[in-house]
Parts: sequence; C-alpha cells; structure tokens
Amino acid sequence: MRWVALCYAVMFPSLGFAQDLDSIKAEAAACRQYIAEIGLDWPIPPWDCRDEPAQSLSQALQYDLEFSGGREPLGQNTPACDPLIEAGFPTCDYNVRITLAQFLSMYGVDLFPSGTRTFGGAEPGDTAYYGTGEQNAVLMGAIKRNAALFADGDLTAAEVALWR
Repeated sequence: MRWVALCYAVMFPSLGFAQDLDSIKAEAAACRQYIAEIGLDWPIPPWDCRDEPAQSLSQALQYDLEFSGGREPLGQNTPACDPLIEAGFPTCDYNVRITLAQFLSMYGVDLFPSGTRTFGGAEPGDTAYYGTGEQNAVLMGAIKRNAALFADGDLTAAEVALWR
C-alpha cells in the first residue's frame, strides 16, 4: 500500500495545494520589496511580481514580454514543444515552457520543486525547471495528460486547479 501512495505522490506532487490569490499577491509584494531593497531599478517588475497576478498563461507571457522588452525565441524547434502546440497553445519556446512551469507553480502545481525560493520565500512561481531532457519529459507528459485544458489556446489560473 505504501508503494501505491508513493507512486501517487510522485506522479501528482501538488494536487490539493493550490494557493489563493491573496497569498500570491502577498508573495508578489514581498518580491517587489526585495527588488527595491537590493537596489534594482526596473520600471516594470518581473511577471510574477506584479501587483495583479497573471490570471492566464498568455497574460503571464505578455507581462514577461513587457518586462524583458522582447526576447529572441530560444528552443522552439524541440520535441518539448510538440505537446503544447498539439494541445492548442499557439506558440512554444524555452521562455513559454519556463513561464508555464512558473505559472503552474504559482497556482499550486509545482512539477519541479526547488526547495528554496530566490527572494527569501517570497517569489511566486519559483520553480527548478531548467529545460533538461529529464525535465522536458516530465513537462511533456504533464501537458499530454492535461491537453484538454489548453484546447481554447490558453491555460487559466482556474484551470490549473483542474491539473492532474
């Protein structure tokens, strides 16, 4: 019986641990405060430290684009992108995959727990996804299992609660 429980815990590590919006906003405020304390002068905070948290993956990507001023696509022609595109998400590259991992983590589904938080436990969406082959296999499997959630071309915070 312990093996069944262990397998369940490994396959579905974050079921039932969704964060509420107030907690996410508090973590984002702590993130902004940390950025100010260390003297970073960013006119726009990173996507996961905004006053109003992203309510969808596409909004998180838009926030990231506004923060970074645009990035060159990186790693878009990899098999790791195939399940996301097949599921209905309009684009994929490394930035999309890492933002997806962070977005899931921010709303309670951390596929790649880091064990530590960059901003002293305050950064919403912190995850240990780096795009390794092993991590991409985990992400691809998770996307395939949850493909229906991307059918409308996006993933919302409410849909993350349905992630399995």
